Amino acid sequence: MDSTIEEQGIQYNASLNVSPDWEVAGKKVNSSLNLGKTDNTLKNNKNRTENLRLNLGYTFPLQLRTSLSFSESRSQTGLTRAVITEDPAAAVVRDTVVTSELSERQGTNVRTSVNLKVAGFDVTSNQRWSESINTNTANADQDERNRFFARDRETTTVGFDLSVKGKLVPGLVGSTNLQWSSSDQRRRPVTLTNGVVFRDPTDDREDRNLFIRGSLDWQLGEGHSLVLSGSARVGRDDNPGAPDQDRDTFTRTAALKYRGKRTSGLAYDVGISTTGTHRINLAASRSSQNSRNRDLRLDIQTRYERLGTAITHSFDISARRTIFDFDREVNASDLDRRSNIRRGWTMRHNLRRSLFGHLQLNVTYTFRADDFGSFIVDDGSQIVEEDNSDHRISLGSKCRLSDDLTFGVTYSYRLDRQWQYTYSGQGGERDLVRRDPARNIGANLNYTPKGYTSLTLRGSRSRQRAGTFDSFN
Repeated sequence: MDSTIEEQGIQYNASLNVSPDWEVAGKKVNSSLNLGKTDNTLKNNKNRTENLRLNLGYTFPLQLRTSLSFSESRSQTGLTRAVITEDPAAAVVRDTVVTSELSERQGTNVRTSVNLKVAGFDVTSNQRWSESINTNTANADQDERNRFFARDRETTTVGFDLSVKGKLVPGLVGSTNLQWSSSDQRRRPVTLTNGVVFRDPTDDREDRNLFIRGSLDWQLGEGHSLVLSGSARVGRDDNPGAPDQDRDTFTRTAALKYRGKRTSGLAYDVGISTTGTHRINLAASRSSQNSRNRDLRLDIQTRYERLGTAITHSFDISARRTIFDFDREVNASDLDRRSNIRRGWTMRHNLRRSLFGHLQLNVTYTFRADDFGSFIVDDGSQIVEEDNSDHRISLGSKCRLSDDLTFGVTYSYRLDRQWQYTYSGQGGERDLVRRDPARNIGANLNYTPKGYTSLTLRGSRSRQRAGTFDSFN
């Protein structure tokens, strides 16, 4: 059978941008209108997009800035005709099938914003509304064998956010942000061949999210600052057609970061952050999926310059723990427990140097190691099941041959390895299960004359376990 249609044609794009210059009460109105269309000359393989965008902005007295954005888009992709032919000489003769599968999407978006100053604080408010409809010709053709049949859907989203930022006392800046969003997605009804109207409600979703964030930024002196931030998010996912899939999610974060810079030019950042997530399935039949996640991360970065070379070091230590609620009392057997923990650390070093005013060199080395295993809730211990290590080194150079011509070469090498642990009564063993080396070398040539279209040539060769790959563009 052959269902492939080969065609030749032209893909074209057209756009129109208009920015009229007009005023209201002596003040300029920022406005723009954009029209765009993408289409092709193919008869069967369609790829069509149309969009309209309108933007308006105006500043009222007392520096009250407002804006309005409206956009609408339509797209159409897929096959208008697909034929499966049969070999007349074959032993078995099958029916010839003529089908069409065209996906269409129509979306409308409206967004408004207001920005003003109140008692020295910057206040910004944004509101948004969007609606999208996704359809497929499988419904119109009443093709119940098509996997897209009865899958048409429409989605409505409403959102609001408010942010306030300003100086509380000299040297202390505070900010807060509040976000709320609501999304409603439903399947559209379809008429079956027997005349019955059918709609699948099991994929309906009603999502609600509330997010609050606050931060304090202390300026401790010239080149030194301390930032304290925290946030909380509450999310509810409801499925009216399948209430057993309803779920609530609670997330909270806290972070502390210090930035400093010495007179010698040494700059450094030190940060620690923690994130906690609690997922609760409201149906008792899915309560075994209830879990709590806790992430802890420490970041250290330094930047300085020596002998004309810019040097950067970064270190990262992290741990992520997931505890399933049933592991505390219900799952007594170790085989039934799913709580786990992943620990890891990363270091990265980078050197950049310029020579002779037209040659730039860049060297980067990155090492990452982590382990994963079961977490014993009773005593807080860990049984390591696997660990990974990843070495990466890259070398690059860029030479400016003239004002319009630059040439660059890059080389990178990566070694990714993984070990697994097996335990017995006499101890444990560590076995290498994966070793993936990869090499890549590439070159590029850029020609950018003033006032003319630029030209870029790139070529590379990559060698890895799957094979050797060459590319040129």
